Amino acid sequence: MPKFFLSCDSVPADFSPTTISITGNDAFHLSRVLRIKNGEVLQVSDQNRRLFTGSVVSVSDSEVVLSVLSITEDNAEPDVKVTVYQALVKGDKFDTVIQKSVECGACEIVPVICERCIVKIDDTSRQKKVARWQKIADEAAKQCGRGILPNVCEPITFRQAIDRMSYDGFSFVCYEGKNVVPIKELLRSSDSKSISFLIGPEGGLSESEYELASKVTKLCGLGPRILRTETASTVVLSAIMYHTDNL
Repeated sequence: MPKFFLSCDSVPADFSPTTISITGNDAFHLSRVLRIKNGEVLQVSDQNRRLFTGSVVSVSDSEVVLSVLSITEDNAEPDVKVTVYQALVKGDKFDTVIQKSVECGACEIVPVICERCIVKIDDTSRQKKVARWQKIADEAAKQCGRGILPNVCEPITFRQAIDRMSYDGFSFVCYEGKNVVPIKELLRSSDSKSISFLIGPEGGLSESEYELASKVTKLCGLGPRILRTETASTVVLSAIMYHTDNL
């Protein structure tokens, strides 16, 4: 059954509507691409752990109206909030990181500009790239049945990322070098429901970035093999979801 999303504040948590509307691009997609008909049943998440099941009562390119059949708890979301700080990578690898991170349960993906990043983003292309990345995240969320649409943020520097991570309940930087704690041991040391981690670029962290990270947060090891940067986030998210009983 197809699943769609309302904006977070569109339906108050204490209100149980008899009808709901899907608008914008989703309405156009339902009308013109899926050619939805009256009587067909859809699922719509309010992104606040409520799932509306409704029967289509009217269709247009700008709005699809559903008669609400039931309201249940949306159990698709993990009970831990995980933010992925991912160094920019070349080609379509960052697209893959976003897609797989959303599928594995990330709530937010933050692109990070590191010293050894090959990819450069200027002000003219920044907005277009972020909009494209957000579309990839939205499509992945719909495909895998998430309960929210995870957010893709504007790119920030490595130092900004480390500063922002310090406000989360538990954070760490993945590193393939010395003085690291194995991820299994690291996750056992915390029961926080707010976790963030950073994955470096293809060339690894610079010495100055390593020094900064080692002073501010924990360094996490992912085993004896060197993982590609686009693989590491999936491995870490899987470990987190397993550790927190969300698999």
